[in-house]
Amino acid sequence: MKTTQPQKAKPATVKLSRRDILILRDIARFKFLSSKQVHSIHFPDTGHRNATTRLTQLSRAEMISRVYVHPKVKGQEKSHPLSVFYFSPKNQNTLKTYLEENGQATKWIYFEELLKIKKLSHNKSEEFSPLYLFHELGISDFFIELEKAQKGKPAILSAPAPVPAPVSDYFSKTTTDPAPVSVPDFHILFWERTSPFSREIGENLTARVKSKKTGETTEEKLYFNPDAFFAFSVEDSAPTFFFLEMDNDTESVEKFRRKLFAYIAFNKQGRFQKLAERYAEKYGFRLESGKAGFRVLTLTPHTPRLVSLFADSLKFPADRMFLYATLPALAERGAAAPIFTRAREFAPNLPAFRGMEKGATQRRQLEWMTETLKTVQAVSLLGE
Repeated sequence: MKTTQPQKAKPATVKLSRRDILILRDIARFKFLSSKQVHSIHFPDTGHRNATTRLTQLSRAEMISRVYVHPKVKGQEKSHPLSVFYFSPKNQNTLKTYLEENGQATKWIYFEELLKIKKLSHNKSEEFSPLYLFHELGISDFFIELEKAQKGKPAILSAPAPVPAPVSDYFSKTTTDPAPVSVPDFHILFWERTSPFSREIGENLTARVKSKKTGETTEEKLYFNPDAFFAFSVEDSAPTFFFLEMDNDTESVEKFRRKLFAYIAFNKQGRFQKLAERYAEKYGFRLESGKAGFRVLTLTPHTPRLVSLFADSLKFPADRMFLYATLPALAERGAAAPIFTRAREFAPNLPAFRGMEKGATQRRQLEWMTETLKTVQAVSLLGE
């Protein structure tokens, strides 16, 4: 698996249409979008070739930058590389100059606001590994689906056009026939990508952590740094806050567990209230009186990974805090559908699982968990 940079060519001239501006806005605010994602959002009634042709023209005009990803997937060794687009500092200068020279300088205000947020989650290098890009595209997939499910006005800092269903670039679809979902009216108050790091949200924490091997509890340093942060309001109710973890199955369960420790410590130490108040002021919405809370969504590339992470999370006394779903389920059913697994609904099966932990092999435990989760009711974000 590798990435390659396209060959540099002399910048071409281009006249930007309204759709072009919306494409550039979305690439700026999502940070990374594949050609298929751009196609699904902005070219829903035409072929993928039309989208790639226009994206190539915008890239040659240095309005956007492009990198190719070559995933080494068994059976797809000869498949075409995936084009991924982003908005580099050079692209920003090109667009700003174009808008000023064409009497459209006011449009830059929107981009300028976006870039203020992006600086909080900035990767200085423009050399991106395939795994990093797949991680970032997964985050984009989630927010594309969340905006698609939203009824009413667009989210703050989102394009004012309806968002069609995304096309999955690298994850297989599920084979079930999903039932139609009735989605209540909800409004996205804000969303921010905080991957790979955020100077505004990331924090170093000290917390008491219990070792699985020794059973001893020691004081350890943890780093709190979610992949994204967002909130919405269902039918004008109080804001519901979520952090997002996009998992690529690239780290051990034990290492991922430390992230959960960090979320619990962040909550217990009362740090979230100040963050919620800061974001309510930042985006202009009102908090209800009392303490604000949050949930943590983890998206995994496939069911076996979800099962492993969910089973491990049952060690924590937090039956509502952690929710899990797969990217194929997200692509097929959408962000507002009941696709999330949670400990609260699994609770009746917990005694049986505890009994298995004492004697069954880990493989047998995960096989049992996989079958049992098929019988457990999944939940929707909008029911939180």
